Amino acid sequence: VSTQSTWAKLHGDLGYGSLLETMVELKEHENYRKLRPDIVGEDPDDSFSRIPYEKGCLLVYYLESLVGHEKFRKWLQNYLTTFKEKSISHKELIQHFEGHFPDVKVDWDDWLNSPEIPKFDSRDYLKSSIAQKLLEVTQKMADNVEHEKYHFEHTIEAIYVLDKLLAKTPALTVSTLESIDNKYKFSTSVNAEIQVRWLGLQLQSDNYVAVAAQVNRFLSHHGRGIYIKPIWRQLGRLVKENKVDKKEIQELFEKNRLRYHSALRNSLTRDIQL
Repeated sequence: VSTQSTWAKLHGDLGYGSLLETMVELKEHENYRKLRPDIVGEDPDDSFSRIPYEKGCLLVYYLESLVGHEKFRKWLQNYLTTFKEKSISHKELIQHFEGHFPDVKVDWDDWLNSPEIPKFDSRDYLKSSIAQKLLEVTQKMADNVEHEKYHFEHTIEAIYVLDKLLAKTPALTVSTLESIDNKYKFSTSVNAEIQVRWLGLQLQSDNYVAVAAQVNRFLSHHGRGIYIKPIWRQLGRLVKENKVDKKEIQELFEKNRLRYHSALRNSLTRDIQL
């Protein structure tokens, strides 16, 4: 992990947003919000989420912020060499870190066992001029004001903007989305990371009928939870709010359910309650 790269900073910012989202999604499952959940006697698949990825990544950023980038990088290289081809637990990580930085105090219990969001907000640590520029472009899109088209140098920039648009409340209007698409052509992208976010924006705006064919195609071509869960959650919401035909969405789920891993099927069945 290196926070010196602009792209790494954008990824880190997006990861923090994903963590906040997942913490809300798991509000009824406090144990699974922990970095080190107690799953004795439980099906491990039930605890699978973005928490270990994003909360774990946040911990890494936090440790780096305490000791500085260069010192952290040297420690990480030593850590990887020391435990190469070995299976270890969090205890070895803590001992190794404290052995290198005896004067650095870390509340390991809070980081590992608390179901709450850590006090460390990586967005402050990961600020960059490009992120600021992208936020300005995002706001212009959301406000539906004319602006010079921003040319994305890297896909992560487009993903960053779309994630920020998804976080807007209230949801963007259909006319605003049409204006955005006229300029940026997100709807024509073949990149799954772009597709899932663009479809998510359409569904947030209750525009299912207009994108039903694209949604159907997307759900039948992708099986990763990170792609299909957001779409199914939006469809579940639309069903609960009586904004789409429940039978149609149930049939769509039955059509695709066997394509998905059993853990994902169980999670979707529990979460969307069709």
